[in-house]
Amino acid sequence: MGVDAAGGLVERVWLADQEVVVHLDEMLSDCLERCLFTVEEAWLRIAQPDMASHAGAERLRQVLPR
Repeated sequence: MGVDAAGGLVERVWLADQEVVVHLDEMLSDCLERCLFTVEEAWLRIAQPDMASHAGAERLRQVLPR
């Protein structure tokens, strides 16, 4: 996890032998624009007990608007 030059949350992952920088805030914006879920639905989902310690939920909490 890290922060890019613009202050956005990023994560570096490896796909096969290629390093990929994932801009989490951009990924979230894309999902919201495509109406895959709403901000409210995302907050409700990551509040569920099975998501409490999930690493992906913690990352989403960091970039999800209130």
